Amino acid sequence: MTILTPFLIAASLPEGEILEYQARLGFFTVGKIILENRGLEFLDGKPVYHFRMFAKGGALGISLYEDFHTWVDTATFATVKFHKVQDEPGWKYDVVIVYRNDTAYYKGTKNGKPVNLNYKVPHGAMDFVGMIYYIRKVGISPDDTIKVPYHMDGFSGTAKIFVKEIKECSWIQEEKDTCYSIAPIVPVDKGKAKEVLNRGGELLVSAKHLIPVKIKVGLKVGSITGILKNIRFLE
Repeated sequence: MTILTPFLIAASLPEGEILEYQARLGFFTVGKIILENRGLEFLDGKPVYHFRMFAKGGALGISLYEDFHTWVDTATFATVKFHKVQDEPGWKYDVVIVYRNDTAYYKGTKNGKPVNLNYKVPHGAMDFVGMIYYIRKVGISPDDTIKVPYHMDGFSGTAKIFVKEIKECSWIQEEKDTCYSIAPIVPVDKGKAKEVLNRGGELLVSAKHLIPVKIKVGLKVGSITGILKNIRFLE
């Protein structure tokens, strides 16, 4: 089955949910990763979901800080606004991206220099954080290939999301479970594409609950793995 967006989505997401992960770099515990559903808000009078992905830690003299906020349309999951802050070796980035009329407007700083750029984007384009919650919203099975319009970091096109592998797993709510290893393939340069979770990356989700139980992301300094340790809700 292939699903194309934008279209109306009927399922619900747990508002106020905070997923807390222990982050590891190789054998070292280096900090934490958090996924937050901050719930319903309004931008320009329109209802949007506000999601956040936050990572902080360090080891062996390396310090990492990433804070991504995204606001997505409640009906289509198209990104409306994205705020990205990154501070890691050789990379300091603080930019707000506003998606309007099939254009992404970038404003902020990159390594201390002003950023003021515009990019044409596919209609209904999503970002990576929004895609994680989109998978939870619509569901996925081993027979699915979900295609969505995509834009991040200046790259646009069609992202493909599919189940790469089925694994037995256990996590804080399920002693025994079946998990899907999700592979989002996104455009990165002039029509080329690669897994957004590259260098051995993985998004492992519970087949029953669609909650990400492991997030593994390749960075310049190596692969960071986040293991789900706690689920709580905003007070």
